[in-house]
Amino acid sequence: MTEVLPPLNAAILVGNGLSIAFNPELNLAAITKEMIARMESATEDGDKVVHAMNEIARRAVSEGEVTDEDFEKLVGAFDSQVLTLDELSKLADLVAREDTDLRKSIQDVAAFSQKVRDMGISYVLEVIMERSRGDWTLHDEMHQLVEAIIDSFGGNIHIGNLNYDTLLLSALKAVDAPMSDMGHGYSQFSIKVKDEDDPDDEGVPYIVTRLRTVANFPAGPRYRVKLLHLHGSLTYWHSVESDLHFKAPVDLLRNHSMWAGLRDSEPKFRPTVVLANQRDKAHHVGRYPFRLAYETFQKGLHESQHWMVIGYSFRDACVNDILRNEFIRRKVKPQVLVSTYGDFPTTEEVELAFGWGAEDESSSHWLTINREGARGLQESVDWAVFTS
Repeated sequence: MTEVLPPLNAAILVGNGLSIAFNPELNLAAITKEMIARMESATEDGDKVVHAMNEIARRAVSEGEVTDEDFEKLVGAFDSQVLTLDELSKLADLVAREDTDLRKSIQDVAAFSQKVRDMGISYVLEVIMERSRGDWTLHDEMHQLVEAIIDSFGGNIHIGNLNYDTLLLSALKAVDAPMSDMGHGYSQFSIKVKDEDDPDDEGVPYIVTRLRTVANFPAGPRYRVKLLHLHGSLTYWHSVESDLHFKAPVDLLRNHSMWAGLRDSEPKFRPTVVLANQRDKAHHVGRYPFRLAYETFQKGLHESQHWMVIGYSFRDACVNDILRNEFIRRKVKPQVLVSTYGDFPTTEEVELAFGWGAEDESSSHWLTINREGARGLQESVDWAVFTS
């Protein structure tokens, strides 16, 4: 009698290398250059927010050739100002409860800092949104990779996506993947979006979906793929007044100037994203909704014997922590396929991220690194061995 094996589960971590493979315009260095150019062109005499934003950019990004690392330096610089003032406000509550002048000064500076952050992040996400439109040929190749993943693993598939763009979401929808994400499909409400500063304009209504507050993902074959944006998405927003987090439809973002709204007025909604440097990132991912996404992806790692890492540099300490913690606790190590392009990250860097040290034996029995890039990965010998 032939033994029927259970379907394979998989945990897949996706970094910027996947987006670049199927849309080269999403290269972080290129995005950073475009952000700086737009911020410089926005400079107006007497605009203190714009001046502060450009001064932060000047200090964060060194002169000369812009690199991928400059992206995190720049976006992290905008975020760290707000975190510093949050701590200052807490201190003022403790030492100066009766000093209304001090409180007012801190509130004014905090509001100014938040405005600078809103403007900086608006340029980041605006550029990424515009560049999320890709070449149809490359999109078709991405669809083939996504289909291969779904076909090769018949069990549960947890995808931890570190990208803000909508490429992977679009590919999963295009192939009719049996998926769910952080959006709660049965919890929706309507918002109105205005583009003009016209008091008589009632706005355009859109139905948006609340983000899950607990891990109540639907079960069963129809929802066996879970897409988890670990650091947020272009489509994730929250209400400034109520702090209610929701997933916006892509056509809302394409048809309305949500990014300009962050720059030009007191915004009603702000993006729900982690745009921070390594020092501050842990502060964000420990909070809702990112904590829920991390915990769900960690559960996917725990349930899977096959881990795939596509286009990730292994430089994010928070992400490395969950990989390493789950990997170390296992006696039988998972099979790991890393897809990258070129010589980096090195084998030693990958091993170190998983907690595999120089004193351990060869990693070849659990680790395979394919250095040909994500395009055509599903047709490689490494893929065939990994999925067999």
